[in-house]
Amino acid sequence: MPYDKHKNPGAIKGVLFDTNRSWDEDSIWYMMENSRVAAFGEAKRFIEYVYSGDIVFFSHKWEGLVAAAKVKKGNIKAPDGDTLYRDVEFITPIPQKGEPIKAMAFSKVSEITGKSFFWARTIKVPYLSKAEADNLANELKMYLEKST
Repeated sequence: MPYDKHKNPGAIKGVLFDTNRSWDEDSIWYMMENSRVAAFGEAKRFIEYVYSGDIVFFSHKWEGLVAAAKVKKGNIKAPDGDTLYRDVEFITPIPQKGEPIKAMAFSKVSEITGKSFFWARTIKVPYLSKAEADNLANELKMYLEKST
């Protein structure tokens, strides 16, 4: 099965979501500076897999997890034909443009969650349960705060 459809869409989950670095180096700043999780082009449908209350972990290729945020209530927004996004509220420090990006290595993410992820996708499967997502968000927050 190509996508890990959530068993109960109403249940809060954790989602590792790609920052689109392979296609556009500035996508991360579009998301960080505007407090949103976004997808573009062929991958824009992945925003439909993310629901209000979910915790999104921003996965930055070659770096690791750079931030976590809670998806706000509200509809998916489509500012143009190539982009879909949802508004988020960050729960960890976020990277700042022009400064070195701090990130939790993917190996550390797997160590904390006890899961292996398929890193090549826009949405990394498997999803995390709410408890797993809360734990990873706390670990990431401490890690990023310690790195500053």
